[in-house]
Amino acid sequence: MPRPRPVLRRAGFNLDFHTIRHHGNQVPLEEHYVAARSQRTRSVLTFFAQDHASTEMVYANADITKADQANEIIAFADYWSRVAGTNPGLLVFDSKVTTYHHLEELAARGSRF
Repeated sequence: MPRPRPVLRRAGFNLDFHTIRHHGNQVPLEEHYVAARSQRTRSVLTFFAQDHASTEMVYANADITKADQANEIIAFADYWSRVAGTNPGLLVFDSKVTTYHHLEELAARGSRF
């Protein structure tokens, strides 16, 4: 993944999960909710982070299991801290993205949501 251009301001990001439906048979994929189909079906769960100001995609992960889903927001915060040298400032996301435990960790790092 290419490194984002570090910014001097406290960056803000839109975060979201998206499912990509699989149309084959006998694949080792978990079932995730696919909004377009209004059902759970075998699919790949992906996570994206988009910069508010530039609208550029700055992070993506398509290797997420149900067990790791709530941790992905922390993985993004860790990634951004490594490449930009600062914690992400404002995070905008749906309430289903993570847990209260992870929200407390983000708040302790100085991220707002």
